[in-house]
Amino acid sequence: MADDLVGLPPTEVFHTQSNREPIVNISGNISMTAHYTAQAWVCQGLPWARHFDTAQGRFYRRLLAPVWALGRRMGHTTPQEFLVQRHCIMDALLRRISPIQVVELAAGLSPRCLAFAQEDGILRCIDADLPEMVATKRSLLPARLPPGYRQAALDLLGRDDYVAQLDRVYLRDAPAVVLTEGILTYFSPEQVAQVLARVAGLLRACGGGTYLTELHHGDQVDAMLLGRAFRFCLHRLTGVPLRPLVRNRVQAESMFRQAGFDEVKVHHPRDWAAELALPIQPIDSGLRVYEAIMAPRGRHGSSRRR
Repeated sequence: MADDLVGLPPTEVFHTQSNREPIVNISGNISMTAHYTAQAWVCQGLPWARHFDTAQGRFYRRLLAPVWALGRRMGHTTPQEFLVQRHCIMDALLRRISPIQVVELAAGLSPRCLAFAQEDGILRCIDADLPEMVATKRSLLPARLPPGYRQAALDLLGRDDYVAQLDRVYLRDAPAVVLTEGILTYFSPEQVAQVLARVAGLLRACGGGTYLTELHHGDQVDAMLLGRAFRFCLHRLTGVPLRPLVRNRVQAESMFRQAGFDEVKVHHPRDWAAELALPIQPIDSGLRVYEAIMAPRGRHGSSRRR
């Protein structure tokens, strides 16, 4: 791991009175959404997630539980459901692809790379995020980590592309799966296009591979009262501007193609519900998981024929 990251933010470990499980109270500029999402993985019992069981995450989950319960009674898919849907689908696709290396961008407190670093055949798993988040995550982990696990500081919309930012940690000419989860929703279509182009460049440097991410289609989100209300509340709580969403599958697929991907597959949660025992509500949230494939390139940049 790089030694030139920012200093670790202070942490405090204490115990609940009810179950005596260790919880971490983090002080630092970590978003409420990072805490809430980490708590979703704790409740799912995902490997390594217990290290990110924060007091803030538990607070936000209790605070929002009545709101999501009301939404479910109305038939809506709430964040409590779609967080599980997207994460489980991406993990299933990742296992199906079985790459040599995994790179999760804007990883937050996700335990995914820690878990997959223990899978057979995967040589390198890289958690990349802003320096403060990387330092916070490292402070919560034990000293003994999987040998193939790495952390790196990266700014999705920074000046340098991802090849330059990850130069010291990624494996060249080793087919990869690159992931982003729960981040593109905050970006405008123009910013999403920038991320897609940079991911495509990173995959080319890795010798080809696959990009897994999710989008909430704006045409469906804006048609739902709960969808509009959720976006407004998120804006008020986090201060993130309300930007237009990618409207639909047609616009999204066009953006992936323009970024240089050779093939795009779209996964609806209902298609995976039986296999992964996913929670499904009658009203669609607009969530789709995208699997964008970059075929291996020859010396002159053309796709190799299989």
